[in-house]
Amino acid sequence: MHTGTFTGTTPGGSAVSSRRVFGYGEIDQLLTYAGYLATHDKANTGGKLSDANVQTYLAEALQNCGSSPIEQCLKKNLPNYQPGNSGSNGTSGNGNNGGNGKGNGGGKPDGTPTPHA
Repeated sequence: MHTGTFTGTTPGGSAVSSRRVFGYGEIDQLLTYAGYLATHDKANTGGKLSDANVQTYLAEALQNCGSSPIEQCLKKNLPNYQPGNSGSNGTSGNGNNGGNGKGNGGGKPDGTPTPHA
């Protein structure tokens, strides 16, 4: 996603691809949404986002957001979504300023992005 090359298939079987380059904060937000989708999918027997299904739910998140800004999409699609709020929707926060690494709760104070596995 950092390089602008994402391809995946939604749980419903739709192929999704994106050439958009996403930043760390946007990817974190998409993972928040993907996790929400995974926990609310009755067909997901584990009920969680995992290494095995992350690409599937990221594809669904991207499909649902379309060309909307990620934060706007999450505000629309996630109940009680608070951008950058630590612990929101079962995620670990990346600061109180939208996850750019400078807020309370995560990131490096100099704005250097925190690496993601």
